[in-house]
Amino acid sequence: MTRLEQIVPGSRIRGIAGDEFVEVLAARSFGPDAVEVTYKASGRVDQTVLFRSSESELELATPSRRFGFDGDGRLEGTLSDNGVGFQKEIIKSETRFGLAGMEERVKQLGGAFLVKSSPGNGTKISFFVPLELSNEVEPLPAA
Repeated sequence: MTRLEQIVPGSRIRGIAGDEFVEVLAARSFGPDAVEVTYKASGRVDQTVLFRSSESELELATPSRRFGFDGDGRLEGTLSDNGVGFQKEIIKSETRFGLAGMEERVKQLGGAFLVKSSPGNGTKISFFVPLELSNEVEPLPAA
């Protein structure tokens, strides 16, 4: 459940335009029980008024880091969109190399490469690569 007070510009909310997450561009309060929301979804901009009674139908997207280092010594990253999606079998296609190449490089580094996609539901790509941490610091090359 998302409270009306959590709907601010830049947030991503599901439940305003069906099951897809939308990006909130503007939010204007009309007293304690209503908010006018201007949002972007599927490349179009629209507006709606949300009422306190609709809070149970709204879901706020959890902010995440696109790339980062964790304390366990690994590099991790996630990329996602709400585009048209695709069937995962296309990754192994003989004529398409983008995702297959990414997967191969990540696995060569001992990492994991995950793709979640289906037609009409967008795509989420995540990867994890272990880092070899050393106590030795190599000097920078002379300029």
